[in-house]
Order: sequence, then C-alpha cells, then structure tokens
Amino acid sequence: MGHSDYSIVKTNSSASHRSSPDRDSGISDNGSTVTVDKRELGSQAAQICHELTTIVRLSSDFLSDVIEGKESASELLDELQNKVHPFLITLDEEMSNIEQLLRKNLDRSRIGDSKVGWLLEYNRYQLEFRRVLTDLSGPVYEDLERVLRLRNRGCLGLSPKKEIIASLREMSAGLDRATKLIRNERAKPESAY
Repeated sequence: MGHSDYSIVKTNSSASHRSSPDRDSGISDNGSTVTVDKRELGSQAAQICHELTTIVRLSSDFLSDVIEGKESASELLDELQNKVHPFLITLDEEMSNIEQLLRKNLDRSRIGDSKVGWLLEYNRYQLEFRRVLTDLSGPVYEDLERVLRLRNRGCLGLSPKKEIIASLREMSAGLDRATKLIRNERAKPESAY
C-alpha cells in the first residue's frame, strides 16, 4: 500500500454545516432553542459512524504498513501527522457539535416527550463513538507515533503494542455492529418510543 492510499476524503458534510441550523437539514433554531428531528440525527449518526469506520480501517492498514516496514518511517510519520491527525481533529469537532445538539435537546425535553427515547438512543451511540475516537486519537495514535519516531531515529525492531492491534480489531467489529443498529434505529417510527 503506497502512501497516497492514505488520502482521506471528507464526505458530503462538514463541521460547519452541522453547526449551523437551517431549514433543509432537519435542524431548526427557535430563538435560543435548537431542535433536531429524528431523521436528521440518524443521518448525522450514520455519517459519524461511517467516518469512524473509515479512519479505523485506514489506521489498521497503516498499522500493517508500520509492522511490515513497507515504507520508510519518515514517510509514514509524515502521513500520520499530516493526514491522519487532521482528520481526527475534524472528526472530533463534528462529534462535539452533535454532542452539543443532543445535550441541548435532552436538557429541554420533558420525560414524557416522545423524542426522549430516540434522543437517549442516539446519545448512547454518540458516547460510544466518542470512546472510539478517544482510543484512536490517544493510545493508538500515540503508539504509532512513538514507534515511527524511534524507527526514524534508527531504533529498528520496534513494533506497535499488541493491545493496539487488538483494539483496532474490536473497534472495527463494534462499528460494524453500530452501523446495523443505527440503520435499524433510523427505520423505527418515532411512535415506537
């Protein structure tokens, strides 16, 4: 796999799009209250899940290249810092916008409101997405960077920790399950809550 394979293309939505309420997005701004409909929230959750799945797969491929030493440590370190890291930052910003939207809507809801059920369900997904992103941008990223920095300085024979490999496998399996759950959640009518 060549270094150009790690180019990360952003999909149709961006952090600025998500943070600005408008009529077409299913998000409306009623003065100080920002509300969201189930369809739009489901779409955003599916998008975040897709982006996380993409970065987990790319990280797994990247990890394989690090282990196999297919490219120089310098090239891989450059790609990690200049392609993977900015993508993680952008994803964090997008997730923060959704978390804020969920929090505002939950705070303004009454226990008996029909939307509380699906808001809580999407909040649960978002918490899991945050955990995955925290692991990716923390232990996974840091270990890859550590190995590549040391290899770049001439310390050969270093490999990423086995826990990182297992963690990426678990993340991938969990995100596959989340994709199916979100698809099912989006299909449920609001009256099912």
